[in-house]
Amino acid sequence: MATMHSSAPRHLNIMQVHDFYDAYLSSFYAARPHLRRAGWAEHNKALIGDAFSGIHILAPYLSGYGKTEFVVGNARHAQSAWCRERGIDADQHEQTAIVRMQIETFKPDILYIEPTRYNAAFLRSLSHKPLLTLGWRGADIHMDMDFSGFDVILSALPRLLKVAKTMGAGEGVYFAPGMPAWISREVTDIPQDTDLVFVGSISPTQHTRRRQLLHALAEAASKRNFSLALHLSCPAEMITPAMRPYMRKPVFGLAMHKALRKGRIVFDTQGSIHLVRPDGARHLDLAAGDTANMRLFEATGGGSLLITDALPGVSRFFEPDKEIVTFRDEEDLITKILYFLSHAEEREAIAARGQSRCLSDWSMARATKSFMEIVHQRIGKM
Repeated sequence: MATMHSSAPRHLNIMQVHDFYDAYLSSFYAARPHLRRAGWAEHNKALIGDAFSGIHILAPYLSGYGKTEFVVGNARHAQSAWCRERGIDADQHEQTAIVRMQIETFKPDILYIEPTRYNAAFLRSLSHKPLLTLGWRGADIHMDMDFSGFDVILSALPRLLKVAKTMGAGEGVYFAPGMPAWISREVTDIPQDTDLVFVGSISPTQHTRRRQLLHALAEAASKRNFSLALHLSCPAEMITPAMRPYMRKPVFGLAMHKALRKGRIVFDTQGSIHLVRPDGARHLDLAAGDTANMRLFEATGGGSLLITDALPGVSRFFEPDKEIVTFRDEEDLITKILYFLSHAEEREAIAARGQSRCLSDWSMARATKSFMEIVHQRIGKM
C-alpha cells in the first residue's frame, strides 16, 4: 500500500503502464518497419497515435497535472529502443524487468498499471514505491489473483470492485474510460457504406451467446439482403458456415475505429465476465447486469448507431431508444436492425444524439478529470 506522506506534491510524476494485444503489435510493426531503427519517443508517439485501446490511455492527456510517462510494456521494439538509449541489452531482460527499470528510472508518484501481469509480486519487487498505485479491470478475475499493493482498483463493474477488495486491493472505485475527441474527428468523413458492422472476438469460454447472435445475423443478412462485415478475431473453428461470406480481417487501433464508422449500425454484445476458479470453471458473474464494454464509447463516439444488449447498466451511460438501441433476444435484434436500416432519418438522429452524449459525458476530458479527482482525494489524506 501507499507510503504515508505529510503533503502531496503540487506537480505529480504520473506513469501509465499498459499492455497491448500481441496480434496488434505484430501488425503494427509489420506496417512500420522504419520504427525498428527509431528512438523510444518516436515509438510511443506512433503507438499512441494509432489509437489502440485509445479510450483507456490517459497519460498523454494528464500533462497539465505534472510530468507524465506512458509505457506499452509488451511492445518489444519500443522497449528495446528505451534500453538501447541507456546502454542496456534488452535481450538480456524479461518484459517485466524492463518495466521495473522504467518505473525505477521515472520514479512516479502515481502509477497506473495493468494489474494482472504487473501483480502484487511485481509491485513488491520495486525499489521505488509510488504514493499511489492504481489498476483497471473490466474482464475475468481468476481466484488466484492478488491485488495487494494496489491502493485502488478501477472498474465500471460494481460487483467486480467488491471482489477486488476481498483479493487485497485497498479500494474498489467506479470509473469509466473516455473517448478522445481527436479519434472522432479522424473518422468523421468516412462514408457509412455497410449496413451492419461487428468488430471483436469470440472465444469458447466467454462468447457463446455472441457467437449464436453473429450466426443469426449472418443468416438474416443472407435472407434479407443487407450488407454485413464481421471483423472477427477467433479460432477458425468458431466461424460458422453462415458467417464465412461476411468475414473480414481483424482490425485494431485506428483501423478499428474506421471500420466501426463504416457501419450504419454497429452491433455489440458483452461477453461473460466471471470470477474464474483454478480449474477454469466460471463461478461468480462479475457483470450482473452492468457493462464495461468499450464499444459503447467507440461506436457512439464515431457516429454510428449502436445496438447492444438491454442490460440495466447500459442506462448508466446512454438512454436506450434515444441515444442507442437495445435488444432483448435474437428476434428483437433482427427486427430492430431491419427497422432502422429502412428508417434512415430516425437511425441517424439516434446516432447523432449518442455521439453527442459520448463526446460530452464520456469524453477523455471527463475521464482524465475524474481520474485525477480520485488521485487527489487519496493523496490529500496522506
